[in-house]
Amino acid sequence: MKTTRVLFQGIFLVCMILVLLFFQNEVRDFIIGVKNIMYGALGPSYDVKKIQSIEAENKSLKKQVELLSLKLGIKDQNSGEVVAGVYSTYPFNDKVHITIDKGSADGIDTGMPVLYKDHIIFGKVVAVKKTQSEVETVFDAEWKTSVAVGTSSVKAVLTGGNNPKVEFIPKDALIKEGDGIVNIASEFPMRAIIGSVKSVSLDEKKLWQIANIELPFSLESVDSVIVLTKFP
Repeated sequence: MKTTRVLFQGIFLVCMILVLLFFQNEVRDFIIGVKNIMYGALGPSYDVKKIQSIEAENKSLKKQVELLSLKLGIKDQNSGEVVAGVYSTYPFNDKVHITIDKGSADGIDTGMPVLYKDHIIFGKVVAVKKTQSEVETVFDAEWKTSVAVGTSSVKAVLTGGNNPKVEFIPKDALIKEGDGIVNIASEFPMRAIIGSVKSVSLDEKKLWQIANIELPFSLESVDSVIVLTKFP
């Protein structure tokens, strides 16, 4: 019995050697496959790096799509936003009103808020044609909207003009250079960005403070804007 067992063990060993000799490529591929599976399961750093690479690529592609949409004026029906190009009147720029290349055919209507990128207030639609619209900007001297200033959200009034400013700031309010200015008027999204305080002084009667403001854009640099078609 013992001899038979040894004989069978010898035969099995010879068979294994023959398998390895004749099927060495297949065995090697099998071992590599198992190794890759084990590495994927036990090597999380590899997966993390791969995922990070894919995420970075996706972000890059998304940014390119956004930039292309901005240039082409592609609108997003679901978001209620229409990207519009700004017609240039250089060198006779009229900062009070500008014309955009979207109109009633694109869902534009009077009164709609117009923003610059990053949720910054630019103006509002005041006249509409089929393929064009007129936008009143914050540089219009007739512009007046309610704003909040600083971390304490001090209420005041934004007055437009060549150099927009914030007026009727309470005399005892603590306002300083660099304080943020945001919208609190119902015509625009709540706390949409206006700009920041550049300097503070008292009015002629010394009853209120006045803040000269710094806008986060210059009109010359604006070549496209966003119209909110589903607001409010």
